[in-house]
Amino acid sequence: MNVKRKRSASRTRRYMAAVAAGLLMLGASMPVRASGSASPVIDGTKSASLTLFKLKENDGAVKDGNGRPDSSVHAPGMKGIRFMALRIGRLVTAAGDSEIGLYITDLDDGFAALCSRNGVRLSSESVEGQVLYTTEALSSALTELSAAAGAVPGDVQVQNYVRDNSAALAMPLTDESGRTQKEGLPLGLYLIAETDYSGYSESGTAEETVSNPSSPFLVLLPMSNQDGEAADHWVYDVTAYPKNQTVSVPKYIVKESDGKSLVQSDDFEIGETVHQLIAPSAPAVLRPGSSSPNHRNYEEYVITDTMEAGLSFVRVTSVRLGPRVSEPKTTDAFKDFSVLKEGEDYRVLKGPSGTQPLNESNAKGTKIFRVEFLSAGIRKLNEQQSGGQAAVFFDAVVTSDAKDGWAEPNTNKPSLMIRHTNTVRTTFTGNEPRVFSYRLNVQKKGVRDMSAVLFSVRRDDRDVLFIKERDGLYHLLDHDQDQTAMAVKELQVGADGKMVIRGLDADTYTFTERRTEKGHELLASTFTVALKGSGNTDGTLSEAVLTTEGKSTRIAIEKGTAGFIVRNRTSFVLRTGGAGVLILYLLSGAGVAAAALFALRGRKRR
Repeated sequence: MNVKRKRSASRTRRYMAAVAAGLLMLGASMPVRASGSASPVIDGTKSASLTLFKLKENDGAVKDGNGRPDSSVHAPGMKGIRFMALRIGRLVTAAGDSEIGLYITDLDDGFAALCSRNGVRLSSESVEGQVLYTTEALSSALTELSAAAGAVPGDVQVQNYVRDNSAALAMPLTDESGRTQKEGLPLGLYLIAETDYSGYSESGTAEETVSNPSSPFLVLLPMSNQDGEAADHWVYDVTAYPKNQTVSVPKYIVKESDGKSLVQSDDFEIGETVHQLIAPSAPAVLRPGSSSPNHRNYEEYVITDTMEAGLSFVRVTSVRLGPRVSEPKTTDAFKDFSVLKEGEDYRVLKGPSGTQPLNESNAKGTKIFRVEFLSAGIRKLNEQQSGGQAAVFFDAVVTSDAKDGWAEPNTNKPSLMIRHTNTVRTTFTGNEPRVFSYRLNVQKKGVRDMSAVLFSVRRDDRDVLFIKERDGLYHLLDHDQDQTAMAVKELQVGADGKMVIRGLDADTYTFTERRTEKGHELLASTFTVALKGSGNTDGTLSEAVLTTEGKSTRIAIEKGTAGFIVRNRTSFVLRTGGAGVLILYLLSGAGVAAAALFALRGRKRR
């Protein structure tokens, strides 16, 4: 009885296999249909195409793909990203043990070895002596492999494997819409990996980079249609939307004139405070407690700012966290963010190693500072459901070693280091807002003893203090580096008659000539010099105007430097000795005689 059952089962398997073979042969023998044809049987004479759309912030906005273009998706595309496709198996319909189904055969040996090295078990079935795999088993294995921890994360291993595989097909770089397409692909199961995103950058206020490449994924070419009431035909032109997120580290200067507008450049004096903002994004992660093998949580989140010569750190004024803001224009965009607590949610560190706690008492001269999220802050990051954004408000100061006068910017560069569960640290850099300063060149003429000439300068009805660098060269007092006791209120021209004043703002400065060489006239009035920047964009002056007694004249400018001449005239001096005394006496006598003559005439008339 058992023997009969075994023979019957064997006959059933052979019969089902013959039916499956017949179906495949039927598909192979059918003429090639137009692309609009809809056949429930795979046409073995056809090839397939794969179209991918790489979109910004595709984080759940696109549902599980159905292989068709999705007209409801309007997210901006990401240009310059490379995907590669590796066929890791052929499609076959096989029958065994009274069961028939679609399987994958001839599995790529390298993929199988990669799974084995990472302890990922590949479930297979043996049908009529063939080792076959289901798409469900391979998809599950890839998910587990991508999430594997180690010195090199599993998803990185998969990406490297595809990139370095000579059999992998490189798809064209994505275009402006994020689209790339590969045609003429043999039918089969493909492993798709994002292998290069170094060509991607987003123009604007900040460079934007890919935070994590799309996880490697599998695509069946062709695939059964999933866009109707039932799956009833095969789709040979498949479209997919790899899920991805980006990280940007935008940085802004808070405009000095209104204290709230966010700009990429502005002009400042040496010694003046520059209010700045770093607003790095914090892409959403799966919620804590998720059971998904792809579960990711933030484990490290560190914001760093590195200042060049010309700027120095003063203090962090606020750290906030909230929903992502797109292209903020003013600080009002962050007013509803949650304010984080220093020492509880984050700490501020200084120096290249970032190990020394920083506070106002030891901040002087700091060029590198870090804001490191602590466990409470990390927890708040992980609770962001749809992606968040941090906001670090801080103050810097323009220092005496600032570049000025030649349209050269003083900058500081932000960066963000993040690490998720089972991944390595990744650092992203941001844009560099620019701080500009101007200078004045003053030429004194008409005197020989230049040491006798002194000027004082006022701005906003206050004396401006200066530090003398050398003969005829001054910069505005820098409270971060200069000693206030060394500051001076009066400026002395150099022996060559030249005087240079460094580190000025686009502002109006009032000059008074306090002293000049004996035998020459002082200037009768004060005069003002008004410097005007060219929209604060490139560090050049658009205009410099000298005004005295209500009359104005433009003065010469070269990039960020204005220059003018101050000339002293020789005094008219009364000479009262020698011949001068005789003339005085004669003039006095003539006056007396004229008066007497006038008196006699009066008496004669009477």
